[in-house]
Amino acid sequence: MAENAPVKRTVVIVDDELDMRIFMSTLFETSGFHAVVARNGREGLAQVRQLNPDLILLDVMMPGDGGAWLYKALKEDPQLACIPVIMLSAVTESAFRHYITMLNAQCDTPLPPPQAYMEKPPDPDRLLAVVGQVLG
Repeated sequence: MAENAPVKRTVVIVDDELDMRIFMSTLFETSGFHAVVARNGREGLAQVRQLNPDLILLDVMMPGDGGAWLYKALKEDPQLACIPVIMLSAVTESAFRHYITMLNAQCDTPLPPPQAYMEKPPDPDRLLAVVGQVLG
């Protein structure tokens, strides 16, 4: 790498759908990011712990340990809680916010909302604009 080359920001994309992983990783790689993909919450958590990324794109509905499980795990871990998360899902934002409200009713420490929430399929330009706002 050249001395003056800009450091690529790392984004971890967690989605169980292969087409979405390919679409989003290609979008981010061609936009100057280092994109890493994971198929489920457990893989995503391992990638996040290993890479300490600048951003996490997280699908809500995945089999097994899905996006809601991973989001809760991230926000309860002091070393990972500050990493911005954009939720990306076919679930409506209002349904997700209702789920978080119900989950918070059972928690000692309420979970904060994600930095952004987008419904699938995302418009590529809008997604990159939201990422730009989240990352500053």
